[in-house]
Amino acid sequence: MDTAQQQKTGRFLKSARILDRSHYKSLYRNSNQLVGQLFSLQFRRAKSPCAKLGLTVSKKFGKAHDRNRFKRLAREAFRSLYRELPLNLELNITPQQRISELSKQALLIELKSMLSKICSPL
Repeated sequence: MDTAQQQKTGRFLKSARILDRSHYKSLYRNSNQLVGQLFSLQFRRAKSPCAKLGLTVSKKFGKAHDRNRFKRLAREAFRSLYRELPLNLELNITPQQRISELSKQALLIELKSMLSKICSPL
């Protein structure tokens, strides 16, 4: 399934994920960072054929169901903005603090504002 098919189905493909530990390490070493109220965003331009997302949520954030909810909401926000992202952008999202009433809309608004600083227009 290519990126055109991903856009139709809305799936989060393996090709759009950062999976390896070495990939995360190189992203941390060679990236810029933006910090918001809900999360921090590490980003860089790479040679990848599509935009990629990585999520780092430590146990300090909360119990497993809280961490999983944050990751699910972050993936949904990324998917909704996927078509507008440059192809070579790699992102890693790390939550700043635990927020009990975190919504997809709040996450989407902050992600959109951070991405507009990185690449315009969004």
